[in-house]
Amino acid sequence: MLAQAGVATHWLPWLGGAEIIFGLLVVGLWRWRGMFLLQITMMLGALGAVAIKSPAYLSHAFNPVTLNLLVAVTAAVGWIASNNLPSATRCLRKAPLQASNRKENPA
Repeated sequence: MLAQAGVATHWLPWLGGAEIIFGLLVVGLWRWRGMFLLQITMMLGALGAVAIKSPAYLSHAFNPVTLNLLVAVTAAVGWIASNNLPSATRCLRKAPLQASNRKENPA
């Protein structure tokens, strides 16, 4: 597929390394909602590139359409669900009363 796209084979290890780094970023930055949008954009871009450069792969089993669309839909679900995740930064609890501020009841 890369050969049909005109990518030289010596770039293959670099592309693989970039893919691993991106995967680690996805795992490490899962709380950043923009990562989901970046994933969706990259998957749809990759699908478009395959459709233009290597359209024969679109009809094979386990083709880029099913893989890339599934990843994009999963990222979209993550983006929607991440809006309602609880976070300590949005906590509305009141500060606890200090011991010196409380009235003690002598009993």
